[in-house]
Amino acid sequence: MKRRRKSTLGTIMAKDRGFKARYWRLGVLHTPGHTFASFELADQWLIGEQLLIDRDEWTPPAQRRAVEEADQITFGVYSARWIEHRQVRGRPLKARTAADYRAMRAHALARFLDVPITAIDRAQTLAWYESMDPGAPVARSHAYALFRSILASAVEDGIIATNPVHVRGASGGRRHPEVELFTVEQVGQLADLMPPQHRAAVLIAAWCGLRFGELAALRRSDIELNDTGGYISVARGIVTVDGHQQVTTPKSDSGERRVPIPRNIWPDLREHLKRYAQWGKDGLLFPPTTPGTDYLTPGQLYGHRPTYDKDGNVKKQGGGYYRARHLLGRDDLSFHKLRHFAATNYAVAGATTKELMTLMGHADPEIAMRYQHAAHSRIAELADRVSELSKVQSSGTS
Repeated sequence: MKRRRKSTLGTIMAKDRGFKARYWRLGVLHTPGHTFASFELADQWLIGEQLLIDRDEWTPPAQRRAVEEADQITFGVYSARWIEHRQVRGRPLKARTAADYRAMRAHALARFLDVPITAIDRAQTLAWYESMDPGAPVARSHAYALFRSILASAVEDGIIATNPVHVRGASGGRRHPEVELFTVEQVGQLADLMPPQHRAAVLIAAWCGLRFGELAALRRSDIELNDTGGYISVARGIVTVDGHQQVTTPKSDSGERRVPIPRNIWPDLREHLKRYAQWGKDGLLFPPTTPGTDYLTPGQLYGHRPTYDKDGNVKKQGGGYYRARHLLGRDDLSFHKLRHFAATNYAVAGATTKELMTLMGHADPEIAMRYQHAAHSRIAELADRVSELSKVQSSGTS
């Protein structure tokens, strides 16, 4: 028996134990995106479409479906996809960066994973931000920046109209407290206290400003050293992701650079190349010291922490960088602070923001300017020393 239609729009066709409805409008064929179990349901859908047209409320069915899907997508699903496909300056995220983002997503942003993106509002994001530990401003700032970036993409994708992650003052929440860096004398003492095979690592970090991962990746062929000059070519770094070491390119184009080697460490570097670096042009400058790793690890460089008795007295001095800094009374300074030492001293010497960015491999001028700001306090110290010298000279001529 021929079925009687109530709709006048489009057509209905039997298809694979179901019924397909479709219609043409504005030169485009529109469908519901699925088949119907009965002829009557397909007919009702076409009636509904005609009603929307008559009321001037019609929008393409595909567009309506996209809106409905967006209303249902959770932050967890969207953020996972965002991390997987995110690109910075045309490059996918570095493996270490992606791993850090996943860790923040799983912990700092865990409360939002099952929440539809369209249901996240400013009140929720403010409550979340205020619940985070103010004693860990850097971690809080990183989580905030990630959260805001993900939902900024959701705005671009048309899922939400505005970004609900907006807390006044949060974007500037990274505090970088003034830290008393190593002095020139302490850097020399620190190097002398290190295991011989890692002495040059301290000197290169302090005077050339390389990151640990860049040091671990250095090969003989990266070192140019003769009687007239010396340079280190930084073209790769080592990162550890999920317990596995990986060779990676620098985080940005600025990270790939050619760094001059100051004359004061030329003899030390020559001695290191002679005694401790692997042979051959591809030989590692700082080979791993324990089996099972392809490259030097932070643990191998840092060694063991000092141990104490119940009264707080040192039982064992420890080893490696832990021991060296402890003997100097500088347990507060990480190995990375040697890079800060280098940047600050270049700034004291008069390096411009652009020059600091080139030397240190920074893509962000703000970071380079931070070292210039720190240099002002060092310059003030130098002025005080000059003042003291003038007093000595004055007393000597009177």
